[in-house]
Amino acid sequence: MDRLDERILEAYDKMLQPKLDEGKLTKKDFDSLAALMKNAKTLEDLKTGLVSWAGQFNPMFNVDRFKKAANMSEDEDGGWEVDRIDEANMQVANTIKNQLGNKALVMMGAKNLAGGADYLSFKIGRNAKGVNYIKITLTPMDLYDVEFGNIRGMKYTVKKTVKGIYADQLHDVIEEYTGMYLSLGTMGR
Repeated sequence: MDRLDERILEAYDKMLQPKLDEGKLTKKDFDSLAALMKNAKTLEDLKTGLVSWAGQFNPMFNVDRFKKAANMSEDEDGGWEVDRIDEANMQVANTIKNQLGNKALVMMGAKNLAGGADYLSFKIGRNAKGVNYIKITLTPMDLYDVEFGNIRGMKYTVKKTVKGIYADQLHDVIEEYTGMYLSLGTMGR
């Protein structure tokens, strides 16, 4: 399996895992996906088949959203190509992760960390405010925008967006909008 196949499978895993968790996908569904991938002769066949396969589970399925999840773009010929991911593109995400600190990430139950050229996003554990997803984006003014959301199935709802946050305010803002303590020193304030 080449890197493109791996990216396609990773993207479908990201998009369809909530359905699997809810028990809405069966072994038969995955068998049909495996057959589709095995029988595709060209990348275009694969692309067309995957779109129709995913459409049966989510009528709102969007090819552009899928390509973004797979880190793919269209080339000059109309085909798909995998965009390059290197360590330089992850510098901002790693900086945000370091500014939050490992203890804070552990106390939130952060998982599925994903980063890009200007953001870090992750899912968090259950909390009083019903937030299970956080995305921290670096702005051109060297400040952060923090988006708090809820992912349920294939639906994403933004609960709150806080703009213009300094790095030293990240903990306070996250504590306020999730109700979770990010260090033992702030408990019981």
